[in-house]
Amino acid sequence: MSKKQPTWLDGILGSQIRDTQGEMLDVAGADISELEAGRGRWNDNHGVGSFNSLGRITYAKKIFKAEDCTDDRQTYYWEKIKAPYIYGKGYLYDDEDHPNARACAAILRSIHRNDAPLKLKLSVEGGVLARGTGDSRLLARTKVHSCAVTFTPANNATLVEPLGLEKSSSNW
Repeated sequence: MSKKQPTWLDGILGSQIRDTQGEMLDVAGADISELEAGRGRWNDNHGVGSFNSLGRITYAKKIFKAEDCTDDRQTYYWEKIKAPYIYGKGYLYDDEDHPNARACAAILRSIHRNDAPLKLKLSVEGGVLARGTGDSRLLARTKVHSCAVTFTPANNATLVEPLGLEKSSSNW
């Protein structure tokens, strides 16, 4: 039986901080037009195919400085990393009984409610169009079309959280 409303989530899709492979996304050079048009998707750990498609990204915005934040959520994420990042928001297909989306929503809710140290993160997907001329590890121009929900991103300066949930009052 499906629930009435999907789980909404938001987060730092990608940031301009070096990742575990030594690469760094240039946020200014990232083409996020697919995300801005509502054609982006959340997927399960870079999986391909419809079973790994967890939901839809409905909103994306580049944040370069604190003054670019237009709501409390964007400011919340800015305060976590204080570096340029791509903010994204969307929903999961858990309201349609998609088993992988339901599992993702359950994990997000449990981690969030219990304020667990384990965190789900995000990893942008797309293509590298150009690397930096002085630094080949700089992803100077990219095309971002989707975002993976994962426990093991290359860029650890990302984060995803469910929207509209309170933290639990219990301390395990």
